[in-house]
Amino acid sequence: MPFGPDEYHTAYPDAKTPGINNNTYTNVMAVWTLCRTQEVLDLLLASCRDEFWDRLNLSQEEINHWDTVSRKMHVVFDDGILSQYEGFDRLQEFDVQPFCKSH
Repeated sequence: MPFGPDEYHTAYPDAKTPGINNNTYTNVMAVWTLCRTQEVLDLLLASCRDEFWDRLNLSQEEINHWDTVSRKMHVVFDDGILSQYEGFDRLQEFDVQPFCKSH
């Protein structure tokens, strides 16, 4: 099931500062990017990979860290369903009735 970024929540209700923890779209896309980057690096010939690593100042330690992050990224589920972000299930339900047309 495709999903996109939650563009409507930029802070928790009554929060003094902006920010949302563990946004599912952001976390899943970060993992996807880290995994695809590793795949591309693995496809490069050793000489090209070494030159690329030097140009970007990459280290094996950093690549290992990407692997760790991609495996430990937190994704929030609510009753087995991906949640938009941590705490989304505690938001007050939005009343859609005022916006529905009567037939």
